[in-house]
Amino acid sequence: MLKLFISFLVIIALLIPTTAYADCDWTGIKKNPDGTYTYSEKLHVCVGKLVQDNKVKTQQIADYTKALSLKDLSIKASDDRANLWMDTSGKLEARLQKVDSLQRDNEFIFFALGVVATGIAAYTASKIK
Repeated sequence: MLKLFISFLVIIALLIPTTAYADCDWTGIKKNPDGTYTYSEKLHVCVGKLVQDNKVKTQQIADYTKALSLKDLSIKASDDRANLWMDTSGKLEARLQKVDSLQRDNEFIFFALGVVATGIAAYTASKIK
């Protein structure tokens, strides 16, 4: 019974402080018979603040959008540089492989020419005597 009473008090304590944090009393607007509206100067100032805040927020959104697009462009430029570097390194690797292949072929050719030159030298030396 005591637990039920305490829980009831806690629920009531949570429901009582329902404070609204509004600056303007929008219920003070009265409609006139001719279709216009009448409201206090305080409400007029409040509407002016809302309009100014809206302009500031619109400018902030435009700035954030511009910053995001610039970020996207910088990421794209960075990706383009990375792709260009990968292409260049691939081409350089292919060129190095060609150079290595030509070097092996040249070594084989020089060895074969050395064997032929030695054979020719031995043949001519045997003919001189």
